[in-house]
Amino acid sequence: MIDPVWAGVVGTAVGGVVGSATSLLSPLILWKTEKKRLVLQHENEVALTGQKHEQELERLAEEAKQADLEHRRSLVSQWRDSVRETSDEWVRAREETETWPDLSPVGRTWFESLKPHLNREDAEIKSLVEFGHSWGPLTAGVLFDEIARIEHEWRLI
Repeated sequence: MIDPVWAGVVGTAVGGVVGSATSLLSPLILWKTEKKRLVLQHENEVALTGQKHEQELERLAEEAKQADLEHRRSLVSQWRDSVRETSDEWVRAREETETWPDLSPVGRTWFESLKPHLNREDAEIKSLVEFGHSWGPLTAGVLFDEIARIEHEWRLI
């Protein structure tokens, strides 16, 4: 059998080694655990930031789309009002002079903003745009039809 003194010495030595190993390995284990936690936290923050960025981009794209629709609606409204005003101006001039007024929309701001969107295959539109012909009794109707076509094309209604 083992001498009790040696058993005490061996037990003390083993206990000291185990205790020392525990005190040496404990900070290492805590450090590795903390490192893993920090890496996961960083990955989560990166993913969350990316997700927020994507949401912000989507929100900005939607705002830009809405602003574009509002701008187009405003243009259509301006064009309609201007056609009506020019037509009224033509009628007043015709009544005052009892002649065919020489009134052309070319050069007017509203017409110049409308011009790039007009269908130049239409004879009346072509004569207005390319040759600068004067306003006539059918011009307002043709332009109203063109504005309605553009409005449908832009999916405003």
